[in-house]
Amino acid sequence: MKKVFFLMVAMAFAAITTGQNINYSNDGQGIKTIFDNDQPVSHGGYGALVMKYGKILDQDAWYTGVRGGWLIGHSFTLGIAGNGLVSRVVNDAWLPEDPDPNVEARLFMGYGGLLLEPVIFHRELVHIAIPITIGAGGAAYGLQSKDYWSEPEFDFPENGEAFFAFEPGLEIEINALRFMRINLGASYLYTSDVRMPSVDPGYLRGFQGTFGLKFGAF
Repeated sequence: MKKVFFLMVAMAFAAITTGQNINYSNDGQGIKTIFDNDQPVSHGGYGALVMKYGKILDQDAWYTGVRGGWLIGHSFTLGIAGNGLVSRVVNDAWLPEDPDPNVEARLFMGYGGLLLEPVIFHRELVHIAIPITIGAGGAAYGLQSKDYWSEPEFDFPENGEAFFAFEPGLEIEINALRFMRINLGASYLYTSDVRMPSVDPGYLRGFQGTFGLKFGAF
């Protein structure tokens, strides 16, 4: 597992340095720049809706998220991304003594931050995107009725903690329309230790399958 994670990290950073098909200018001293360019660099942008699937505490974990940013030279995006857990992940160990049988202890979690996304073979119908999210998140558990309609009850700060988040991904994209792209891929979410009762500090780490729709000027 660790070898696969570090391989994805190395691949992602290698793509940042080699996968950008931007026309650079030379300042006469051998220093290449982006903005002092005799050849104009195209600029665009997009917003995306993302769905992810993974596992937390051996339970199905569904996330919804958004991405968006400034697309430089058709091949590199600088933006932001955010994701939130939307499915019910529960842990009976978080319940108080003599719990109400109609109540469960549910996990609430979200993360996001800076988005760096190189695109390889961007001129092709099918190409590769490597989204990398670097930021932070938070996780907490709350008591909530099993009927899904009640507001959860929290007891901060005992049951919540912030964490560092780093998520490299690898996605295949298809140009469906001039203003729309469809992508499918996978990512690995790495977090700092999240110390909550009765769980391993690394319980949020793991692989996720991703599906997304991008809309914008590419």
